[in-house]
Amino acid sequence: MNIKHIAMLAAIVCAGIVTGCSSNSSTAPDSPSDPFSAPQTPNQNTSDSYYPLTEGSTWTYTGIQSYTQTASGDSVIGGKDWKKLQTNTGAVAYARWIGNKLVGINISPAISTQEIEGLDITPNARWSFDITSTGIPTHYTYVDSLQGQSITVLGHTYNDVIVLHLVYSFSFQGLSETLGGTYYFAKGVGLVEADLDQMGSIMLESYSIK
Repeated sequence: MNIKHIAMLAAIVCAGIVTGCSSNSSTAPDSPSDPFSAPQTPNQNTSDSYYPLTEGSTWTYTGIQSYTQTASGDSVIGGKDWKKLQTNTGAVAYARWIGNKLVGINISPAISTQEIEGLDITPNARWSFDITSTGIPTHYTYVDSLQGQSITVLGHTYNDVIVLHLVYSFSFQGLSETLGGTYYFAKGVGLVEADLDQMGSIMLESYSIK
């Protein structure tokens, strides 16, 4: 499993996703170089507000990988309605909310084509699943440990944040390894940071929620 696979998992199915109740509106700063110089328009009133899937919404990330993710409309897969998510690097995935749970399918890069739970906004939720990526079986366990937190990312403070912890383990050529990550989801915005431990972080640089 390489860093690209983990980054996409964080950005799409969680990896990424969870609850709270406050406006995360950003005001336009004086400096034109500030990533939030463009007006930010958080989604405040929908059930999927911890990972908005409205068509045309965009998120631009920087850090160990830089890319822009776009919610690009509706799709039907397996007789179910999905929202398509794609990046400017060519990766495509699909997601949908089922009550408090965000379910996703990763299509490219080929992490998995199975439906997997990426987020549960129920307080203290815990869930696990297995994925075989590039021939390597990997076990994932997620825990929502904190809700209603605040976090500052690239100088911008987000309130009403859910903190999602990941532990994953896999074996390769007789060696076993257990790694982890921490994901931060802000209400009305989505994923604002993915801390992948020793590999580094992916941070939200700018966004627009339709």
